[in-house]
Amino acid sequence: MSCRKIGLGLKALLQKEDRFCRKIGSGLKALLQKENRSCHEIGSGLKALLQKENRSCRKIGSGLKSLLQKEDRSCHEIGSGLKALLQKEDRSCRKIGSGLKALLQKENRSCHEIGSGLKALLQKENRSCHKLGSGLKDPAAT
Repeated sequence: MSCRKIGLGLKALLQKEDRFCRKIGSGLKALLQKENRSCHEIGSGLKALLQKENRSCRKIGSGLKSLLQKEDRSCHEIGSGLKALLQKEDRSCRKIGSGLKALLQKENRSCHEIGSGLKALLQKENRSCHKLGSGLKDPAAT
């Protein structure tokens, strides 16, 4: 199932790219907070991904990669963005927040690890968001 693959993929990604966690956070925050087509695209991708649509799993990876690369200049505001997103403080990304929250709360070890990994990711400050994008491109790779 997609949820499981997502969990395993993110777990592996967060562990492998741990040293790159800093800027990864920055790009996502700015990305999600911006009210533009990028935000819309990532929202659609994550929504579909969380709804367990396999093919979307690849789309979100590609979307995040290009989004992180495009919004590179905004890479300073990541952790806060995702945190706000999960707290539903960003109405434009409300659905994403709800979906991620549900995913992170799932009683499945993969999702539990995602929660732990994202928490650590949000608390850390690292570099090289393009590296994270590369990892997310293939979430099934371990």
